[in-house]
Amino acid sequence: MAAPYAGAVVQGTLGATSTFMINLEVEIFRRVRVFRLTDINLGTFDFSQPAQSAQDLFCVHDSGAASGYTYNITFNGTNTPGAFELDSAGNTIAYEVAFDDTNTGSGLVPVMAGVPISGNTNPSPNTGNCTPTGAADNAMVRVTVLNSAATGAPAGSYSDVLSITVAPDP
Repeated sequence: MAAPYAGAVVQGTLGATSTFMINLEVEIFRRVRVFRLTDINLGTFDFSQPAQSAQDLFCVHDSGAASGYTYNITFNGTNTPGAFELDSAGNTIAYEVAFDDTNTGSGLVPVMAGVPISGNTNPSPNTGNCTPTGAADNAMVRVTVLNSAATGAPAGSYSDVLSITVAPDP
């Protein structure tokens, strides 16, 4: 909270009318939004390949940025705290997550579950509030299941819910 402005208050005087003036102040915190993510379906696993991957482009918006902004992003799986694991009736397969703060995939970085990735940038001031029209996707998440992780897993449909949390990076 900001310190009060010295001498800002003018006390009213005794008379037919009296005026009392005070300063008003409000602080608006930055707000962020992650938008336009869709479910990622890796399909039927192809054991002839070393890995199976899929990705999703999405939008990150920051309301308080006049000329670009930085943000933190954290990914968590819900099946196993601190890990990324697909589950089918108690059987698990590890998967990997990578993130890029562009929509190109050229800067993908490995993600650790629950560990924020800081210093992500977006040069656009507001990215159109991530509304369905008028805003470009400016981030990418890629999910990969390695052949070595899937080998030996019992047949089944494996799934997890990946949560993505974005926060302003001062």
